[in-house]
Amino acid sequence: MEQTKRSTFKLLFYLKKNEPKKNGAVAIIGRITIDGTPKTFGTKLEINPNNWDLKYGRVEGKSAKALSINQKLDNIRGRIDKIYEDMLKHEGFATAQKVKLTFLGVGVMEDAVLKVFRGQNQGFEKMVAKGKRSQSTYSKYNTVYNHLSEFIKERYLR
Repeated sequence: MEQTKRSTFKLLFYLKKNEPKKNGAVAIIGRITIDGTPKTFGTKLEINPNNWDLKYGRVEGKSAKALSINQKLDNIRGRIDKIYEDMLKHEGFATAQKVKLTFLGVGVMEDAVLKVFRGQNQGFEKMVAKGKRSQSTYSKYNTVYNHLSEFIKERYLR
């Protein structure tokens, strides 16, 4: 029976106090740490720093806003935990960067955009074979596809 290597995994929510908004609210940031390597991401949530419970990484109080934000943080935690467990189960390992990108949907987006582009190019190639489109235009489309593919790999998959 194959054994997967367990890694250290932690998810922490904290405030980005160095950039308060005009209304005094600050952004809630998430940090995924796996085997000592941290990766941060924005939650798109903000709160008044006076209402933040530093010990538990949650909003204090029972107000509707506090309950709503805490529920959203719980949902984020649940999704990230599931992504981490699925990676361990299917791939045998997980990195903070892979978990972050999967959570943000970057790998899914990259795959979808390139599939659509590839399909367009294949359709265009058939038109070139029939003499209805120019070979030089088809070559330019392939060049753009290759540049886009390289950009996505460099920007999002390092």
